[in-house]
Parts: sequence; C-alpha cells; structure tokens
Amino acid sequence: MADPILPSPTLFITKAIDAMVAARPSTLQAFNTPGSVYNALPTAWRAQFLLLLARDADEVRSARLKFSTGDALRSLAASEFQTQLPPQPQTSMCSMQMYRPTAAAGQGIIPSGTSFTKFANPLASPLAIPAATYTTIAPTYVSATQTVINLQLLATNSGVAANLPLFVGYPNGGLIQPSTSLFDPTFTWSTSAANINVAASAGGSSGLPDPVVVAAAKAYAIGQFGPTLGASVAGLLAQQSVRHYAVFPASDTIPYAAAYIADESWAYSAAWTNAVAQVIASNWTGFGCRIRFGVVENLNIAVAASFELNSTDDLNDTTSIDVSVRSAAESYFNDRPDWYRFRAGSLQQMLTKCDSRIKHCTSVTVTNALSGAQVSEPVNNFATQWQPIIYHYYLTNSNVTTSYGPPT
Repeated sequence: MADPILPSPTLFITKAIDAMVAARPSTLQAFNTPGSVYNALPTAWRAQFLLLLARDADEVRSARLKFSTGDALRSLAASEFQTQLPPQPQTSMCSMQMYRPTAAAGQGIIPSGTSFTKFANPLASPLAIPAATYTTIAPTYVSATQTVINLQLLATNSGVAANLPLFVGYPNGGLIQPSTSLFDPTFTWSTSAANINVAASAGGSSGLPDPVVVAAAKAYAIGQFGPTLGASVAGLLAQQSVRHYAVFPASDTIPYAAAYIADESWAYSAAWTNAVAQVIASNWTGFGCRIRFGVVENLNIAVAASFELNSTDDLNDTTSIDVSVRSAAESYFNDRPDWYRFRAGSLQQMLTKCDSRIKHCTSVTVTNALSGAQVSEPVNNFATQWQPIIYHYYLTNSNVTTSYGPPT
C-alpha cells in the first residue's frame, strides 16, 4: 500500500502533547483525566487539523484536471490552460430555406425580429420534437424575381429545445414556420431532398458540465503552440456549444483541413457552423492555413446482436443483460472520438465485454432503422477525399435487439 500523501492528525497531536508535557510535566495527568480542560484539547486540535487537511486535500484535487470539479475546475482551466467557457446555456442558431412558386407578389422585406415557431410533436420520428421559437437575425430583402430565400434565425430561449438535428430520410421542411404572415403568403418551406439546409438548428446547450471543461483544457494544452491541427481542435472546443467534432488534416489530394462539428443534440446548422468557423479563422489559424467545414447528418440505425452466455442459468431473465448491452452499444456510436465510422468487429468486442455473464457476442448487424437495409462500414478516406457530409450513426435505446444462447 502506498504511503499517504498527507500526514495523520495524530502525528501533530502527539508532538503538541509532548511539547506541553516537557514544558510543564504536571499537565500529563490532566491530559489523561476525563472532563479536564487539558483532556479536551486533543479533540479540539484534531478537529482543527482535519479541517486543514481537508482543505489541503481539496487543493491537491483541484490542481489536477482528472480530479477537479465545479468552480475549482473552471478556475484551474482558466489559470493553467487559458480556457474560459461561458457557464450559461447557449442559444441555438437556425438556417432555413423557404421558397415561393412564383414571384407574383413582387419584392418585399422580411424584417429583423420576424418570429418563427417550431411546434411540439412528442410522437415525431426518429426523435420527439420540443416546442421552440426563433426570430430572424437580420432583415432579408426579396427581389421581385426571387423565388428562394435563405434565412438565419436565432432561438428566443437558450437550451437544447431549439436544436433540430438533420436525419437521413427524415425531411425537416415545415417543422419551423412563420408565426405571422409574411409579405407574400405563398412562401413555404423547400421540399427539395437535395437541400440539406431546409431547416436545421444547432448550437443550443444545457450548460457547462465538467467533462466539457476538461476536454477543452486538454485540447488547449496540445494546441497552444502554433496554428496546427491541434490548435483548430482547441479553438472548436473553446466554443462551449461544440460537443462533437472531427478534424482531418490536409493531404496530397485536398489542400485544406476538413472539420465537422455537432452540438450536444448531434445537430448541425449552417448558421451555427459558420459562426464557429469565423472564430477559428480569426483567432486560431495562421497565415495561409485553411479549414473547410462540412455537414454532420445523422443516420438512424438499429443494431441486432446475438450472444453466447457463460451459464445456462442466466437465460431465465436477461433483462439486466439487455440494459448493459444497450448502454454499451449507444456508447460505442456516441462516445468514441471516431464516431463517424464503425467496425462490426470492434462493436462485437465492446458488447462482449459489457457484462460478465456474456461469453461472446457471436454476431452483430447494423441496419438503417428507416429502410431496414444493412449499413455498410464506411470507407476510411476522410483525409484523402473531401466529404461534404459525414454521418453520425444515431442509435436509440429502443433500436437495439438481442438474442441469447447457452454456452457451447
């Protein structure tokens, strides 16, 4: 067993008693007499020393990213890593495209502050949609011949409710609509499947949890020395709302770094991404450095896994094993730094290790939850070929199915 870092209070108390007895031998009996003033001193000293030791221990913990929490962690990140993230929840930014069949209504303006609404739909697929309201950031002029307009909206309230992730096969057109009539009542949302920016809102956050501060501080420790790829990562995580990212270096085939970001809802929007990109370009990249930002879109998936258990007795009730499997599967697709790809073999290994009652994960299949088609493992060419879109494989708890068999 390792020696304790901090000494025991007994060491201090013993030395204090020895010093007093050496100066006045008659106090020895008083120290050993219950109820005497001298007998109460060691108890009082112990309480004082325990408070001091607790403070010292807290200072030791607070000086390490691994153990520091709360306000102490924020102070450590600010003083040692020059990392200060806003503690309050952040506000979502929305990109929206609308069109009108003809330009018959002529020219007009959609004023700044025009209100838009996202109505709640708890039964929406693949995720429930909470209600939110937005306003236009700037006035938008529409010419007499213009049929398509792009709007930038800002949520009226901070938090994640206004986030609207993009999902493959689930159109977002019409989810956000004007709260009042526009100058041309024929304006509606775009129905073009090719246009991923029909309606997308991102950047809202629920606050500043400790892991976000730790990740940003660690990124700064690596990226503080120059305009490198590490600096771009530090810059991304210095924006409190960026919770997931992928950054690929320039190569012989693409002369710029490629970056992709998502918020805590796995949401992307052009308005939010452009705001983050401007911060990176202004403060984190050097002369001649180039970073191109792409889109993060979610692919709703389902996972079917088969298992061989260590004991036949565990087949009676596999409910608790299901909990472990579902948690591990979600973590695999959400918590890895390379969330934009998956390998069936590594998923099998993770599921095998998620519960001690599992002997082996014998098979695993990843399918598109919407179409039922099997999802192929993505090709690893992210750094050699520009990808305008990369996919996050979105797995919900209910989309994991399991089957179990006895040991063979």
